[in-house]
Amino acid sequence: MVSLYKSNEVLYMPSEVAEILGCTVPHVSRLCTKLDVPRFGKFFLINEAVLEELKSRNTKRGRPKKDAEE
Repeated sequence: MVSLYKSNEVLYMPSEVAEILGCTVPHVSRLCTKLDVPRFGKFFLINEAVLEELKSRNTKRGRPKKDAEE
């Protein structure tokens, strides 16, 4: 976690995000690329909003089950 100079904005490193999400660092990089997360050089700028979007993604595999009501 890195705080920006004279700001309340907090940036996360991919290794920290990988630990939070329970995945690998390359997977976090692929997700960030897919979501068009801004970069500074080779580093992704992962803030709270991006972290919440990564947490709320659909992680279930396969075809969705039919509803029981139908």
